[in-house]
Amino acid sequence: MKDKFDSLKGKEISKIILAVSGGADSMAMAHLFTQSNISKKMTAIAVTIDHSLRPDSQKEAALVGQWIEKMGLSHHILKWVDGAKTKTNIEQRAREARYDLLIDFAHKEKAQAILIGHHQDDQIESFFLALNRGSGVKGLSGMKAIRKQKGVQIIRPLLENTKAELKTYCEQNKIPYVNDPMNEDEKFARVRIRKNRKALGLEDKRIQLAMKNLARAQDAIDFYVDETIERMTRHDGTWFIHPLLESPAEVALRALGIVIQKVGGQTYLPELEKLERLYAKLKQKESFKMTLGSCILSADKLTIKVEKQ
Repeated sequence: MKDKFDSLKGKEISKIILAVSGGADSMAMAHLFTQSNISKKMTAIAVTIDHSLRPDSQKEAALVGQWIEKMGLSHHILKWVDGAKTKTNIEQRAREARYDLLIDFAHKEKAQAILIGHHQDDQIESFFLALNRGSGVKGLSGMKAIRKQKGVQIIRPLLENTKAELKTYCEQNKIPYVNDPMNEDEKFARVRIRKNRKALGLEDKRIQLAMKNLARAQDAIDFYVDETIERMTRHDGTWFIHPLLESPAEVALRALGIVIQKVGGQTYLPELEKLERLYAKLKQKESFKMTLGSCILSADKLTIKVEKQ
């Protein structure tokens, strides 16, 4: 495989975290990293999240640590303490907990970036999940190869590779990996999509093309969102409303979501339906007060005040 870490070149990264679940994708990523030239220019720490969702999760995380240390990387296990108690919306809550733990660890270690082993199949499955949620352009355009979250760069170097290619790489290089039984459990939406998407008769390359086109549209929206937020800003905890009302609805909704996410310190934007209700109230140009995204919102005809709850 060609060097997967070109995206790290030229960046001010002296320390990096590798998220290693033990699956073929993350184990291939870790091995590829150790073989790359860039690995010699920075300190790397591999991290495995013990989600506590299976009885043997702790033992499995320790085994992954042994494999990783044989590659010459240091290894840490982080435990999601609420995992064993989680009974509903497991996929989403586990994902949120995983990123929170990784980012908190990166801050603690003063690491500037986190490598994630998401691949092409993950990208396509995410498209169908977003489609089922009724997501807009942002959700349907897929995961970005590089994005920033709470001051840490999230980098996905394997988005152009399929799961099959990564498994083959592991087998050719005698890299052990874990087969998670939860990846076969059809009570999870992602597993159902994985097992049944071929039956739809849709070609992966066509789905990828659609995502690429949507991502280009997303870049255009982001440009106008940034401009709108700049025109809204008053630097005193309040924001002008009129730039929102002058913008297309998609731009206004995204700008509102980003402002609330930033002030509330949340990982994700508020739900679209809730943003739509807020936007509708702002268009009425009446005073109101409400809570959303860990924020208290107070609006009058001209401005909206956004305070952390």
